[in-house]
Amino acid sequence: MKIDDESNLSSDPGGKIVRAKGSINLPMGHQNPEGGVNFAQLLTVLRRRTPVILGITAITVVLVYGWVSRQPKVYQANFELWVQKDSVESEVASSATQGAKITKSESLSLENNTTLLNLLSSPKLLLPAIEQLRQQYPDINYKSLVKALTLENPKDTDILRVSYTDIDQGKVKLVLNTIAQAYLKYSLESRQKDIIQGIRFLDQQLPLLRQRVDHLQRKLQNLRQTYNLSDPSFQSQQITNQTDGVKKSQYENDIALKEAKANFSDLQRQSQIKPGVPLASEALSQNQNYQKIRTQIQDLDSQISRESTLYSSDHPGLQALRDQREKLLPLLNQEINQVLDELSSQIRGLEARDRALTQAEDQLNSNLKQMAVRTREYNDLQLELQIATNNLTQFLSKREALSIEAAQKEVPWILTTPPNNVIVVSASKIRSLLLGAIMGLLLGGGFALLIDKIKNVFYTPEEVKAETNLPFLGIIPFTPEPDNCNGLKHLVPSAILESFRSLYTSICLFNIDTPIRSLTISSVCPNDGKTTVAINLARVAASMGHRVLLVDADLRKPDIHKRLNLSNEQGLSDLMASNIHYRQAIQQISEESFLYVLTPGQLPPDPVNLLSSERMAVLMQQFENAFDLVIYDTPPACDLADASLLATKTDGMALVIGLGNTDRSAFISTLESLRLSPILVAGLIANGWKDAPRKYQQYYKPQQQPKSNLAKV
Repeated sequence: MKIDDESNLSSDPGGKIVRAKGSINLPMGHQNPEGGVNFAQLLTVLRRRTPVILGITAITVVLVYGWVSRQPKVYQANFELWVQKDSVESEVASSATQGAKITKSESLSLENNTTLLNLLSSPKLLLPAIEQLRQQYPDINYKSLVKALTLENPKDTDILRVSYTDIDQGKVKLVLNTIAQAYLKYSLESRQKDIIQGIRFLDQQLPLLRQRVDHLQRKLQNLRQTYNLSDPSFQSQQITNQTDGVKKSQYENDIALKEAKANFSDLQRQSQIKPGVPLASEALSQNQNYQKIRTQIQDLDSQISRESTLYSSDHPGLQALRDQREKLLPLLNQEINQVLDELSSQIRGLEARDRALTQAEDQLNSNLKQMAVRTREYNDLQLELQIATNNLTQFLSKREALSIEAAQKEVPWILTTPPNNVIVVSASKIRSLLLGAIMGLLLGGGFALLIDKIKNVFYTPEEVKAETNLPFLGIIPFTPEPDNCNGLKHLVPSAILESFRSLYTSICLFNIDTPIRSLTISSVCPNDGKTTVAINLARVAASMGHRVLLVDADLRKPDIHKRLNLSNEQGLSDLMASNIHYRQAIQQISEESFLYVLTPGQLPPDPVNLLSSERMAVLMQQFENAFDLVIYDTPPACDLADASLLATKTDGMALVIGLGNTDRSAFISTLESLRLSPILVAGLIANGWKDAPRKYQQYYKPQQQPKSNLAKV
């Protein structure tokens, strides 16, 4: 089929491949932000190394079983002691003194079990028992005895359980009997010693308590006599009541004073504004003379008003009335002045009374403050005296109780279970096998993790994501079937087919601004599967109606022509070494297919020189003009410059990661090199995922359908 240099590109929106604008950053060492252990990854590693773990577990179980089978029989017996807080006789003595007791036998109780257990296993307590045991067992010593001796205190009980283990059955019983007698003897001696120490302490404290009580009684008596205190609380209440009465009087006096001042001001203001006119004031309403004169003046005013309507203003009768009215006005003013004087005198009296009430209130407040201080001092002395008296009474009662208890001979602890039953406690084979299995699983898991760490390769896409922020363009599941790529007559399994379709879709949707015409496929390490990815990606793109050129640019170890059974007489190296047209070297897979392949040709001695030549750049531009998509299969990018040289002239690079094959260090080194170059890395392709979800594989399990080739999908 003829290849037209001027052929149009596919305009199908669903099949466009686009170029991202600019380069992207490649962050290194991306870590889990939450920190800590990745349990999902840990479980994946353990599942992957299951045969190793099972093998180590089996070996460990066999070794443990052999060791247990050679061990001699071991015997064990125990006895139990009831560690009482108080004996029966102590309770009788306590009840005789109204429950007061200070017996030191409480210090031997298991409330402080750590201290007691350490004491019971101390050399001071066990050495006398060891001396007795040496008469029959000369080789026994403190170190061996403590090693085989176990002291336990069951939770929330006063029981002490003592166990001893040895290969000699008779020795076990003798040792426990001897230790039991030693513990009972110690409990009695310890209690007697504590009682004597308690009596001595009380004898030292009683004189001091008596002196304290006498001192407080004298101090309280002096306080009462000095301030004449009988009942400070009642006296304080009396002062408070008096203060309330003074405040009430102050309130009433203040009301009267304000009223007097208001009447005085009102009367004075009216007399100044309306001189010679009868005033209507509350202060004048109580003055009978004023009211009488006011009534006369009002009558004369009425007569003058009536006469003025009948006579002229100079009439003798009307003039006489006016003269009579003028004579009454001085008397009216005299009465007003007299009322003002009375109000002024009343105001002075009320103010003087207010000052006297204020002084009385201040004096009562001062007395109340002093009484509060005295009351507090009195109450504090009363409380101290009460406490001191109670302490003295309790100490006297405790002294009497201890004197009775000192004569007691009852052993505080009781041997509830004697050491009679000796049992065999050799290690259970079943339990030992279980422990061996658990230990084997732990060792196998640790060894599996160590192997995984030493191998230092990626196994899952999640592990790759932990190292970079680059996106995954696709994840190709692992298939155990052989990859036969002889032409296009063999189907790829359905899950594989769908994964390559998803990969192609991711590349198409990478950016929607500018169509991508060329793509470099490379890997980090050899055997990562880059050639398989390039072939199948080209197949999928061609099956969707795009004209695809697959260029085998691996001029070191080419493989595409072998997989597709194509001739390699003329190829890429021949195009660069001669002036033949590229159409003469390109091979079409079939008449119906849109897939074209350019084999590598003769292998050159210096591939880098050819790939970086101007002729190669011209050829790549011609390929891009003639095809919808050009895919370059290049050598691994780690430590080789071939892929980088081609990627700088293409629209992007897709980096294949072989799960279970790609080395982590090589991957990080490759990313660092790419980060420093102007190469556009579109993303990563994870190849050979063995842990793909089962549901995914079952969903795409091939069904019994008529066979068809991939080009017709």
